[in-house]
Amino acid sequence: MYKEHSVEKPWQNFSVIQALLIKLFLFQIYHNTQLLGLPILATVGILCNSISILILINCTLYKQSGTQYVIGIHFADTISLFNTIINWISYIGYDVFDNGGLCHFTFFLEHSSKFLSIWLFVSLAADVCLRTCIPVARKKKLMTVNHARVVVLCFTAVATAVYINISLMVGVV
Repeated sequence: MYKEHSVEKPWQNFSVIQALLIKLFLFQIYHNTQLLGLPILATVGILCNSISILILINCTLYKQSGTQYVIGIHFADTISLFNTIINWISYIGYDVFDNGGLCHFTFFLEHSSKFLSIWLFVSLAADVCLRTCIPVARKKKLMTVNHARVVVLCFTAVATAVYINISLMVGVV
């Protein structure tokens, strides 16, 4: 009749030494990516975000409310990438967090920039949704550049108020 074939799984034939060598190889890939790839990607991201901010400020789209949210998102992401470079400097062996307050400041920057990035993206989505759903007569009152700037500043104030208190409590036991 039908014979059952035993299928060998490739990981069953590995010895402990081979498994450790594979783990070491994967760790080396991870370490080299952290060592070389992270600062390159962060620097390219900072440059691209800065160029995007300059282009958006100097074009005619600057007079639309959605552009204000996009500029805020780019600015928050640039701060987050700058914070990534500070953390990378600590990763390669320089103790930058021993300075008084730098640990608190990077904690504040990291969390407030992520908060701003998320909530400004939500605001942009709400702006686009309202722009398509509301009649034209009401759009002129609700979808203004000043309204968008106020929303960005309010989210920045909330992020500052929340994360300045939390960052001061880092390390307090």
